Amino acid sequence: MNPESTQSSLLPKILVLDQDDIFHFIVDKIFNRESHRYDILDFTNITSAVSYLIENAEDAAELPDVILLELYFHSDQDGWIFLDLYEKIKERLVKQPKVLVVSYTINHAEVGKINANQSIVDFISKPLNHESIDLIKSLAGNSPKSEQKN
Repeated sequence: MNPESTQSSLLPKILVLDQDDIFHFIVDKIFNRESHRYDILDFTNITSAVSYLIENAEDAAELPDVILLELYFHSDQDGWIFLDLYEKIKERLVKQPKVLVVSYTINHAEVGKINANQSIVDFISKPLNHESIDLIKSLAGNSPKSEQKN
């Protein structure tokens, strides 16, 4: 294993599932501009994100700590499809990531679905603000795992 790979596996991981490249860029800049860095896993496709989770199901170091999930996609996919697939595989994961729904907009009918879904920890409005950034950091672990005390 190369040292860069080892270093990356020690960082808190945030999986971003969103088709908005600008949001991916913003998340990367926010969570990697400080002394506490994060490993950002960028996905724009639901199938690829689910495949990544399945491929790493038994490797806690490679599984994300948090998933930032946009519900609305510019294609026939949406975040609900991801959540349905996630529900089917989450018991196989040695570590279950905390799912945060992130969106610019949400309709009232979906608020009930979000609140009823046990996999969703919270809803965050875009753009990210200090409060939502602090929430993500606290759920992901706000310091690299290599520095945390056992």
